[in-house]
Amino acid sequence: MLERARRLLPRFALLPLCVVLGSCIGPGLEPPDNDDGSAFGMTGPSRGDGAADQGTAPGGTNTGGSAPTTNTPSPSQPSGSGGSSSGPSDDPASLSPPPANSDDDAGVDDEAVAPGLALFEGVWAVEQPFHGSYEATVYEFVADGSLLEHETVTSGDLSLDFVTGTVADATGSISCRFGSRWRADVPRTALIEGVCSDGLEREISLDFPFGLEAFGLIPVISVAGDTGWVHPGWPWSFRKCGQRAGCVLSP
Repeated sequence: MLERARRLLPRFALLPLCVVLGSCIGPGLEPPDNDDGSAFGMTGPSRGDGAADQGTAPGGTNTGGSAPTTNTPSPSQPSGSGGSSSGPSDDPASLSPPPANSDDDAGVDDEAVAPGLALFEGVWAVEQPFHGSYEATVYEFVADGSLLEHETVTSGDLSLDFVTGTVADATGSISCRFGSRWRADVPRTALIEGVCSDGLEREISLDFPFGLEAFGLIPVISVAGDTGWVHPGWPWSFRKCGQRAGCVLSP
């Protein structure tokens, strides 16, 4: 017996004491596990519960023994399948403007699009019909802002340069006649360039009441912001014609 112990003692002397006691830790020094959880024949704590904890994933069982992984997109990356993106769509079709000529444009009143053109654009007879004789000058309001003066007809003996498109101040000392330009910033007010007898140009404002322009309208006059201006001579009326031919009455 003593002889056998003497032969085994040198072998145990080559092993670290911790191996003999089964408590070594570190790379290459872990004691191998036996099926019953013991190390080197020494009984240790059971690892059954720990293995079960590592092999179980939320919502199911991982049979491979490793913890499950979840593919969570970073904030700077779009979500994968099954997710939704909170950012704007990159689809070019969703970023395209609506068609220029959509159904919403149907039935738009021309007067709302170009306030002055719907009423004023065209041929007008500026006439003095409310007395025993008759005078009229034909004017054409062109869409580009031009104001064309056409023929003048009279039944009396008037000066050769007579036109009905004139206004005068309250004293009658200054008179202005229609020039060659016009515009309309609001639907029923025509702003006409005025060429005046004192050599100055003044803006003539004619504010038309609501009514049928084919029967004649009498505007409210102001010149350069002053409302004390009138149409000299007989009262006048603005009547819109369908065309220049036949626009004025025979004197």
